[in-house]
Amino acid sequence: MKNIRDSIGQPMEWIQPNAADRSYELRARTDVVATLRWPKTGGSLALGESADGNWSFKRTGFISTRVTVRATGTEPNIAVYSPNWLAGKGTLELASGAKYLWTIIGFWGSQWAFCNEAGEPLVHYRVEWLLQKATATVEITPAGAAVSELSLLTLLGWYFIVLAAEDHIGLLPGLVAIGTAG
Repeated sequence: MKNIRDSIGQPMEWIQPNAADRSYELRARTDVVATLRWPKTGGSLALGESADGNWSFKRTGFISTRVTVRATGTEPNIAVYSPNWLAGKGTLELASGAKYLWTIIGFWGSQWAFCNEAGEPLVHYRVEWLLQKATATVEITPAGAAVSELSLLTLLGWYFIVLAAEDHIGLLPGLVAIGTAG
């Protein structure tokens, strides 16, 4: 698998090769640079893979939800995401103490980004919904290229977008009609 860092500056896109599978690939032209898949039909546990590492992502809680991140095959959390649903954003805190902000940029939910604590975008997603299949172009900013957790952020952001779409599956026909307005 090619490294995400080697693809900075090239067009990158998250695609879903088969609408029937909860499996996605991040491609830089024809090269696969990351994958995200759900091992079970239901549930929130997903497995992400890149040249930089393998992680598991899992949403926990009901009213006070959060997302835990673990290196695949290990028990301790290496990061925890705490959403602020009313504000359309949240905070990812790594065990190292580093913090990143996840925020919506586009009015229609078509653009999202991971930002540093100063609010500077690092990884930017422009989402499109086509007949209940999601795709997104991914842009790594110069500030994002310098972040050691770049691969993790790139995978985790897509995980958030897919979960949000699945949570609001009833909205997908409307999103298809709207396209990428916003």
